[in-house]
Amino acid sequence: MITRLVDVWGWSTKVWPTTIGPQRMCGVSNHPSDIIKNDYDRYTKELFQQADKQILRLQEYQTMFKGTTQLEDVRRTQHLQWIIEDLALEGDNTIPTTCRMSRILKNVDMYPDLATPDQRLRIVNFARALEVAESFVWGQLDLGAFSVSCLSGIHYHLSQRTNQGCWTLSRPFTDALRDLKELCDWIIDELDKKVLHPIEFAAIANCRFARIKPFTTWNDQIGRILMNMVLFRHNYPPMFVQGSQKDEYIKCLTLGMNSEDYQPFVSFMAQQTIKSYDDAIVSYDWLLRLYHYDIPSCVAAFRIDDKTD
Repeated sequence: MITRLVDVWGWSTKVWPTTIGPQRMCGVSNHPSDIIKNDYDRYTKELFQQADKQILRLQEYQTMFKGTTQLEDVRRTQHLQWIIEDLALEGDNTIPTTCRMSRILKNVDMYPDLATPDQRLRIVNFARALEVAESFVWGQLDLGAFSVSCLSGIHYHLSQRTNQGCWTLSRPFTDALRDLKELCDWIIDELDKKVLHPIEFAAIANCRFARIKPFTTWNDQIGRILMNMVLFRHNYPPMFVQGSQKDEYIKCLTLGMNSEDYQPFVSFMAQQTIKSYDDAIVSYDWLLRLYHYDIPSCVAAFRIDDKTD
């Protein structure tokens, strides 16, 4: 939803997201600098409020469709879309659709024409890394969710059969290990304090990991997985950055890495979170419209427990 600035601050010449958003904070806009900070704070709070409303709506849907195949389908589609957009961020312009990707993940060797060998390997590795990340978050693995061992394990699965996995060679190993441990300790400490909004918390964690660059490869992907792990811990669904927003994503992330000015990146990631959750809400809305908002019939049609052998 786009709100004109005249409705918020009395400005009638621009539209809110493109004026107060990350584009402006990264220097794309030429507005006076003395009002940028206040504009950003108000703009970001509006985004957080909108995301929180979406979370409540998604939680209602998840409660409504609990135990149905449709709930699992929506979650699976979110993960597939996450992989697609992440491949696009890495410069892959020939990405399979969610339907084709689902087939690839079911049997990577059965559909060789759906993707290149490199794509299939990256898709399978990324999907496995997501499973491992969620297992860490929900305590299904013994190691801590936010630890050096956890992040190393995610990197291991991302780099399976690629011969590209090792710790960074551009700086001493001990320095990278120390910085990564400090980041993990900061995440655990912030989880206890509960001061930052989950989206802000997740975005800053991504920025700080990107600054460390502990591995030779896959740092960007791990940073985005780490960001979603923070959201998972706050019972937020996964979010993904759209591949079409790659330039803006890099610009905001670079600013946060180099100057520790996280505001543009937090604002940008809040926008992307809202877009990601909009997709999930549309899926549930479509299901309700299909059954003319007859919720009992809708849920019964997809109830897993009712599909007995």
